[in-house]
Amino acid sequence: MCPTIDRGTEPSFPGSDFNIIQKTMPIPAKGFTFNVESHKRDNYDTDGVYTEKGLTENYEWLETYKKTPNAAIFLHAAFITGVSGRDGSAPHAEMGGYGKSAEDAGVRWYYEWVRDNIGRWEYPKHVPARARS
Repeated sequence: MCPTIDRGTEPSFPGSDFNIIQKTMPIPAKGFTFNVESHKRDNYDTDGVYTEKGLTENYEWLETYKKTPNAAIFLHAAFITGVSGRDGSAPHAEMGGYGKSAEDAGVRWYYEWVRDNIGRWEYPKHVPARARS
């Protein structure tokens, strides 16, 4: 159970040690916050195709969560694309392209951001990203 965006519902519940938010709700200053539904920023009719503004907003959003030690995000459909779209074929888990056109649809930009900024998961532990020189 979580609050609905733009309804004025508080993100915390009595007795809970954490907050639950969705989409673009602000991260509360107190407690650990978990965003359980990211905001769709690709085009509805062509899932995995992003405007320059949509890509910029995604990068800014990822940076916000990276810098906030008391917050985590569960990406929408686990791949930050819509879950249906006009053709009903989404979500697309494959990296695909960089999302700049229908011929280049995909979320490769996301995987590369995680690799470059967070690191990679190598069972059984996280391998941090290397510092850039």
